Amino acid sequence: MYLKKTPNTHGRIRLSIVDNYYDKVKKCSRQKTVASIGWLDELEKQYDDPIAYFTKRVAQLNEEKQKKQAPINFTFYNSDRLCVGDNLRKNLGYTALCQIYHELGIHTFLTNRQRHSKEQYDSNTIMKMLVYSRLLFPVSKKSSYDNRERFFENTDYSLDDIYRCLSFLDKHRENLQVWMNDRIKKNYGRDTSLIYYDVTNYYFETDEPNDFLRKGVCKEYRPNPIVQMGLFIDNKGIPITYELFPGNTNDCLTYRPNLGRIKKQFDLGRVITVADKEMTTGDIRSILPLMMDMFSVCPSGELKKASKTMSSKKMSMNGSARNINENPGNYTRATSYGAAKYVKKIDYDKETGEILTSSSILNLDEENIREEKALDGYYMLLTNEMEASDDEIIDMYRGLWRIEESFKVTKSELEARPVYVWTKEHIEAHFLTCFVALTIARILENKLEHKYSVGTILESLSKAECSLVQQNYYLFDYYDELLKDIGLILENVFGL
Repeated sequence: MYLKKTPNTHGRIRLSIVDNYYDKVKKCSRQKTVASIGWLDELEKQYDDPIAYFTKRVAQLNEEKQKKQAPINFTFYNSDRLCVGDNLRKNLGYTALCQIYHELGIHTFLTNRQRHSKEQYDSNTIMKMLVYSRLLFPVSKKSSYDNRERFFENTDYSLDDIYRCLSFLDKHRENLQVWMNDRIKKNYGRDTSLIYYDVTNYYFETDEPNDFLRKGVCKEYRPNPIVQMGLFIDNKGIPITYELFPGNTNDCLTYRPNLGRIKKQFDLGRVITVADKEMTTGDIRSILPLMMDMFSVCPSGELKKASKTMSSKKMSMNGSARNINENPGNYTRATSYGAAKYVKKIDYDKETGEILTSSSILNLDEENIREEKALDGYYMLLTNEMEASDDEIIDMYRGLWRIEESFKVTKSELEARPVYVWTKEHIEAHFLTCFVALTIARILENKLEHKYSVGTILESLSKAECSLVQQNYYLFDYYDELLKDIGLILENVFGL
């Protein structure tokens, strides 16, 4: 770029900033005007020396241009340098995740907490490996350790160090969540105008329950012991906090204690929470007559859709209930879920979940079936937000898909289950790494303005790999539009 002085027929000089570029179509050099400044005689009234001032400005623009066009440089410390015989393939996609990890200050938190401890391992190094592996190459702790050299990170730790570190992470998990929340509010802004809550469960690669792993109603209809997770997210879909409960804990027993805790612990002030009925009451029908003025009813189009869907589901449940009544030995607590409420006197084995009662004892609950049928065609939302309109209440409730999708991400993209650890400390630490991973993924998704799904983002980052050409020199052999977009928003990471 340079400062162009263009005289007119009357001798006046017009200043502009011009840049040269090569036209690939016409195959020649051309010029484009970057900025039209104005007439020199008029500029002299504003500046002592317009030529000198704008010449300096051009120099600044050229310097900024050179920085944008400069190649990406990575700094490697002596402890991270590769030796002959190391893995020839490295992932570079994790560097985008690494930036958000550091924006959240997780490295600072862990380093400070470990400063006065006696542990010989570096908890931050291990945490990074567990989080990046969970996001890009989700496997067991053992397999993650075996593949640790795929990242440009220090690998000076053992598998035993990882399991020792899990106990350390469990010790500080609550404080880390509070720390991350403060960083999110400061760096990105928390939208807590609405807070969504839901519960799901995760199964384990074991058949043996303990005090924490309990057999309960598995949402994936598996007989394995499970653990319950209650998750809070904000209106942007970014996680706030979570809590684990034994697998046999009723959903409604997780909500109220958690809500009081997070309002105090995370300084949220007044919030509106959105949750399914199972979270707020055991039997919502018992209080319907008292709260009719607090209901928002879906419009007619939604009612028809809901009516058709619910009627179909109820017909299916009624059919299953009749089958349970006739053949109870074919069902367990998990496989009878939903249909069991239409059957009287069902008794389950506490250990196996098998139905203990015989077909001669079981009877259909005809009264319950009639009560349910009477409500066909209505979809009601209970609320104490009296100032909100019906449409606003409906929109609030529809936002629950955000947390349902978060559970889907943890189970599919992050492969948080089956869980391969079984002590309470290690289980808590496992889900802490999953929580951190989910938070990073959601923040990156928001930075990209929801242009891509979490699954698409992680798939692209996992493919962003490079090959060793010679010692300490690598060839970056994958690039796509998503990585380009990430480069634009994350300080030129992948900005090639």
